[in-house]
Amino acid sequence: MKGITKIIGGLAIGMVNSALGAGGGMIAVPMLRKSGMEQNRAQANAVALIMLLTAASAGIYIYTGKVTFGDALPYLPAGLIGSVLSFCRRYRRKYSARFLPFSCFGRE
Repeated sequence: MKGITKIIGGLAIGMVNSALGAGGGMIAVPMLRKSGMEQNRAQANAVALIMLLTAASAGIYIYTGKVTFGDALPYLPAGLIGSVLSFCRRYRRKYSARFLPFSCFGRE
C-alpha cells in the first residue's frame, strides 16, 4: 500500500472510531489484509490500534470532564475478567502454562 493510502486509511479509522465509539476495526482489518498481512495478524494489529485510539479518546473525555474515572469504575472488574477469560479460551494451549499461574482453570 502506498503512503497516502495508509494516511487516508488511518484518518478513516480514527474518524469512524471516534464518531461511533467503535467500528474502526472494520476498516483496519481489510486495510492490513490488503497490505499483505495474514488474517489473524491483521485482527490482532487492529485490536492493538483500536486499544490505543480508545485510550486516547478516554483521556480526552476525562480531561474535558465529560466522564470521570468513577463513572467507569463499576465496569472495569467485569471487563478485566472478560478479557482474561477470552485470552484463556483463545490461547490456552499456547501460552497458559508459561504466563498464567492458574493455567486458565485446568488443563485439557
